[in-house]
Amino acid sequence: MQFNQLLSMLKCLTLTRQREPPRYPVKDGYRQPIRRALAANGAASKPEVFTDKCNDERLKKIIEENIDSNPSSSKRKIQKAASDEIGGLFDVICSSHDFSYLANTQLFCEAGNDDVTCFAFLHTLIQ
Repeated sequence: MQFNQLLSMLKCLTLTRQREPPRYPVKDGYRQPIRRALAANGAASKPEVFTDKCNDERLKKIIEENIDSNPSSSKRKIQKAASDEIGGLFDVICSSHDFSYLANTQLFCEAGNDDVTCFAFLHTLIQ
């Protein structure tokens, strides 16, 4: 009898482990808070990715309109214009040489002219 009881328990455990994981509603899933934050900053609810270097046409236009041959003055003008026109806190990196960066953000753009390349992104505050 002990063998049959043990076998029964093993079958029960095996059946328990083979259950499908619970299905959760995925209407907007994890993207919903991101969309709300973007909408609060005036971005579209579903941002389009234009390239791997820029996902916001407004920010690209701001960079192109405010960039000059001096990286220092360019970053200041771009930061001010982006904050004024789009809203939020923007970080801007400009250089006349190659640079590498890693940014975790939902709104970003890299653009430049013959002399300077700038990368601007929306700084996300942790609350």
